[in-house]
Amino acid sequence: MQRPGGSGEEWERLLRQGRDRFSNWSSHVGKVLKGAFLFGGILILLLLWLATGIYTVDPDEQALVRRFGVVTDVAGPGLHWHPPAPIAKHDTVKVTQVQRMEVGFRSQPSGVVSTNPVEALMITGDENIVDVEMVVLYRISSIRNFVLNVRDPGELDRGIGDRPDGRTLKDVAEVALRGVIGQRPIDDVLTAERGIIEQEVKESMVSLLNLYKAGILVEQVQLQTVRAPDQVQAAFDDVVSAKEDKERLDNEAQAYAADIVPRAQGNADRVLNEARAFEAQRVNEATGRAAEFLAILEEYAKAPDVTRERLYLEAMERILPDVRKFILDGESGNAPLQFLPLTGLQTEGSGQ
Repeated sequence: MQRPGGSGEEWERLLRQGRDRFSNWSSHVGKVLKGAFLFGGILILLLLWLATGIYTVDPDEQALVRRFGVVTDVAGPGLHWHPPAPIAKHDTVKVTQVQRMEVGFRSQPSGVVSTNPVEALMITGDENIVDVEMVVLYRISSIRNFVLNVRDPGELDRGIGDRPDGRTLKDVAEVALRGVIGQRPIDDVLTAERGIIEQEVKESMVSLLNLYKAGILVEQVQLQTVRAPDQVQAAFDDVVSAKEDKERLDNEAQAYAADIVPRAQGNADRVLNEARAFEAQRVNEATGRAAEFLAILEEYAKAPDVTRERLYLEAMERILPDVRKFILDGESGNAPLQFLPLTGLQTEGSGQ
């Protein structure tokens, strides 16, 4: 069967047009899909980049947010967001946790303690050498000052990087400790003045850290081991033992004095009171006798003879209290019969 004239060429032309249209449509769809995929990828990357600005602050932390290097916020605990880097960034710091720094020694996780002689050895005010180990308890008081004000090289053996509680805090602690120890004799360092030394070291550290505006607050300073070098340790132990014996004897002497002095004072007060009582008694007696004498003198002046006789009779009564006495009137004479004990004779005669 034969197609109409020119029909084969017409079919080829139609097929060619169809392929061209399909090719154009496919190219257009591909460009559209390519653009959509590119836009979606850019959108996803944008969302992921924005998500990097999400951060969390724990209850014991604060976050310092900086935008183009300028502090814009101090964020507290919770979930927060800021424009992602390089527009903004944040530094998170534990501000309520009390942290520990060791000076003169290092404690290992296994429990082994090793001495650091470079930090521990120092000279006292009387030019003796002593080993001092100290613990500093501190916390962050100002996150703004802590992050921005001090450039610190850190301290690798403590695992601290570019933070002021690295080498800066260690140097401040050593300076304060050596300054205080260097002003005191070794006897004060080894025995009685440890509490005062701790307080002075703390005050010196607080003053230096405030001068640097480091944002660190020293909570407590604790002296751990304070001892003489190993070469003379035995001699210093004897000295410390002698000082302890001296303090013990002083305490015993003070206790004895506290016991004996009040008793002696009480005895002295008792003797004084007795003397005062005796004095008052004698004075009162003398005053009474003087008053009595004056009264008698007054009566004597009025009637000398009568008063003289009365005084005589009273004196004889006191001198001879148990003797029977007779008072004779001068007008009755001096006949012996008047002195005979007639009463006694009558009693004897009746008994025969």
